[in-house]
Amino acid sequence: MRPQDVRETIKQHRSWLANKGGKRADLSLASLQNADLQGQILRQAKCTGTDFTRAKLQDIDFSESDLFGANFHFAKLAGANLAGADMRGSKLRSTNLKRANLAGADLREGMLMKAAGPDSGDIVMSDLTACALDGAKLNGTNLNKAKMDRCTATNAEMKGAMLEGVTLRDANLTGADLSGANLSGVDLCGSNLSGCNLQGANLKNALLESVELDGADLTSAFVDGASFTFANLGDTVIPEPDPNETKMLAEKIRSHQDWVKSFGKKGKPADLHDADLRRLDLSGHILSGVNLKGANLSGVSLCGAQLSLCDLSGADLSGADLSKADLCGTNLSGANLVYTTLKGANMTPIALKTGKGEDTQRSMPTNLSTCDIRFADLSGANLSGANLCNADLRSVTRKKTVFEGAKLDGVLLTR
Repeated sequence: MRPQDVRETIKQHRSWLANKGGKRADLSLASLQNADLQGQILRQAKCTGTDFTRAKLQDIDFSESDLFGANFHFAKLAGANLAGADMRGSKLRSTNLKRANLAGADLREGMLMKAAGPDSGDIVMSDLTACALDGAKLNGTNLNKAKMDRCTATNAEMKGAMLEGVTLRDANLTGADLSGANLSGVDLCGSNLSGCNLQGANLKNALLESVELDGADLTSAFVDGASFTFANLGDTVIPEPDPNETKMLAEKIRSHQDWVKSFGKKGKPADLHDADLRRLDLSGHILSGVNLKGANLSGVSLCGAQLSLCDLSGADLSGADLSKADLCGTNLSGANLVYTTLKGANMTPIALKTGKGEDTQRSMPTNLSTCDIRFADLSGANLSGANLCNADLRSVTRKKTVFEGAKLDGVLLTR
């Protein structure tokens, strides 16, 4: 692509962003190797498969842009704004991303489509091998299954980042903030995590062999199945699960199910607010009316569970499986539903009845206001009449999803 054409494209894009005519920049499949685009504003631009090899892209604004499958090998992206960008399947090997903002960016694997049809294509993993992410902002970034061996991310902000199944061998994450991050199944062998904040992180089945963990904070981290063989812990304490607590929580749930089934004649209603339920399998359980406010249900299977009229406000359901769950009239306001599976879930209003089972002529809608639902799978879910005001629905799967009569004021959607 000629330099003058690139300049004109950027000029037209600026006008488009300002709603003054112009045209959205489309640089898809363009060859921009060694291009100098430092400080340019390409927010919401379309750059699918663009080749930015060795390009100078310092301080560029690529926020919310389509960078699917783009090639950034050896590019300079220091200080760049990539917040909310679609970077699935992108190539970032040996790229300089120091101090870059990748908050909420999507760096999952991507599928390169073939002419055979929408279900035909090749899966391409995002490649961040040996890239520099020192001081970068990756809060809430989706890096699931990415290749990140030998990368450096010292003092990086990675709160709530999704790193499930990532390869991070021989990486330097000294001083990084990974609190609340999903690191389940991650391979961190030989990496340096000294001084890392791993409070509340999910390290289920993670490989941390020969890892440096001196000075790391693992308070409330979930480490079931994690391997710490030959790890240098220093003064770091690995949290041990309390079997008595898990048993007590399971008993409360059993008692609640008895209470529901017997219409209050047996058992008693459960109050599980702020409880850590990550060690339980709640598939098919009857949890209607349970107080689960602020509970940690990250990664828990709730497939087919009855959760009608539950209080799940502020709960962490990230990565949970709620396929075909009954969520009628449930309060999920402010809940974390990032990367949650909600296939076929029922989130329609529920008719309210008296204690004698008589109809009150009133109904309770499901409340999803201010929820973070990014990357969730809503295929076949029914959200008719639900309150979704100010919810974040960017990058969700919405195949055959029903929103009839739903309140959608202030909803964030992928453009």
